[in-house]
Amino acid sequence: MSAYHGVVHNNTVILEPGVELPEGAAVQVRVFEPTSEREHAFIRVLQNRIPHSVGMEEIIEEDKRAREEKADRWLL
Repeated sequence: MSAYHGVVHNNTVILEPGVELPEGAAVQVRVFEPTSEREHAFIRVLQNRIPHSVGMEEIIEEDKRAREEKADRWLL
């Protein structure tokens, strides 16, 4: 089974450029609801988990490094 993306316009599915389906092909259409910014954040966190525990000292050091790298932005 292949998957293609498109949008609905005037109750017709417009597929992305370059997609050509054979005439009479049976298709299944699924509607995807857009996810909220909060859901995107949760997905991003779950996909980028830290493999080890992180102590407060490491967090503070990382924050210091980030501030030093962007010191010129903080002074504006």
